[in-house]
Amino acid sequence: MSQPPPPDDVSPVAGLVVRDLTAAAGTFQLGPLSLDVLPGHVTVLEGPIGSGKSTLLEVLLGLRDPTGGSMTLGGRDLAREPVHRRGFGWLPQEVHLQPRRTVGEQLRHALAIAGRPGQWLGPPTLPEIAAQWRVDSLLRQPAATLSGGQAQLVGLLRALLSRPAALLLDEPLSAQHPEQRRWLRERLQTHLAATHLPTLWVTHSAAEADALATTRLRLVEGRLAEV
Repeated sequence: MSQPPPPDDVSPVAGLVVRDLTAAAGTFQLGPLSLDVLPGHVTVLEGPIGSGKSTLLEVLLGLRDPTGGSMTLGGRDLAREPVHRRGFGWLPQEVHLQPRRTVGEQLRHALAIAGRPGQWLGPPTLPEIAAQWRVDSLLRQPAATLSGGQAQLVGLLRALLSRPAALLLDEPLSAQHPEQRRWLRERLQTHLAATHLPTLWVTHSAAEADALATTRLRLVEGRLAEV
């Protein structure tokens, strides 16, 4: 089983590098903060509500402008890249799927925008990928008919299939029941270890942090501290 090559303009070793980043959201001030999310590493970000986790993700994604500092991914300056070119696989807390399109259509689209349809670490066909991730029974269902946990799982798989340069995951298992949550955490551990994707994982779950984290960071009032 071979690892897919990185996009042509992304270094396979540089990962996500943030230096002295600052941003503002109303009266809230984020940073300055610095962090590295390296290939093959899962950086878990914890922190109370209002600590700036969402603001940080918005800045990385290009949904909010920074007021200072730098961000690079694979050696590319993210400040120069539009949202659709930044190369992140993104799973927000509230998953947005196209309600009338089937699960299969949305996953095929993710494979297509990856630039190499069908080439992905794992089984070669979408039905086999879907079976591996336990969504094979959902392929013909419109997204509007999915439960919250199903929609979250489809959103996660869509982010993985888009062949990202790095992952930003905001409470990616929060809608799963306990047994499914444990299985999916282990499934993700295996996938991330095999693909070496730099991953920034926001969670309030100590179990997830203990099981997954290469590095644990805590964000408090806009400032980072290593745990």
